[in-house]
Amino acid sequence: MRYSPFTNYAFLLLALIVTGCSGQDWRAELLPLSGKLLINGQPHEGIYVILVSTGGHVDIRESRPWGVTDHEGNYQLTTYERGDGGPHGDFSVTVRWPVVRHRVDSEDRLFEKFSSPQNSVMTFTIDKNTKALPPIELKGVKFLKQDSFPKDVQFRPGSSPNVKK
Repeated sequence: MRYSPFTNYAFLLLALIVTGCSGQDWRAELLPLSGKLLINGQPHEGIYVILVSTGGHVDIRESRPWGVTDHEGNYQLTTYERGDGGPHGDFSVTVRWPVVRHRVDSEDRLFEKFSSPQNSVMTFTIDKNTKALPPIELKGVKFLKQDSFPKDVQFRPGSSPNVKK
């Protein structure tokens, strides 16, 4: 089958539009950043630190930079890919410590005390000169201790712990 020159140009234009629009232009410029979180002076592993923009969305997907603490309380910000950093802007910092590890939607060991922007633990600005995030120190905080749960406890996202019968 033969196509007219116009049809060939139309296909070429369509191919350029599709490949041009599939780029990553929507992503915000990021800075590699890390921080440290302590609760009652002690580091704890598996705590999510989530940044919520207070000055509008960081990109068209409304991404939220986040990190998870290691056993020393350190975390690296991730916005698009693991450890890629955080964008410029003003942020509220929220904290969530899921009972079920790697399930941010499970029961919060901090009783939802710091999980919303209205109850953020701090605010700060990330700009081109930011080298590290300020340390987060939560003092006098009560939390669910992992070893206090019976071994036969089941957790469902968004619910309280339920004991198997």
